[in-house]
Amino acid sequence: MTSDSNSYVTKKFTPLAAAKHTGYGRTTIMKAIKEHDLKATRDNRNRWNIASEDLEEWAKNRPDTNASLSASVGVTDTTVMPTDAMLTPVSYTHLTLPTNR
Repeated sequence: MTSDSNSYVTKKFTPLAAAKHTGYGRTTIMKAIKEHDLKATRDNRNRWNIASEDLEEWAKNRPDTNASLSASVGVTDTTVMPTDAMLTPVSYTHLTLPTNR
């Protein structure tokens, strides 16, 4: 490969691939595109393409910088961790229903 600038190829991401790469959700990526916070173009099949430089710049400037850490430990936007309240059984035998008087 020569150093000719015409031979330079930029890696492109789809929104799903961008989400997996950055650790953010696909919905977050699409919202950023819609709000023009993340540059993206459409190809001749009307699919979104995001240049790697634009994606890295956008991810770097995000206020939540824990996305890449979350991705490395397997946490996603939809991960829910149970709390003690969720694990406590609930008894419905003491319910008093209102009566019509």
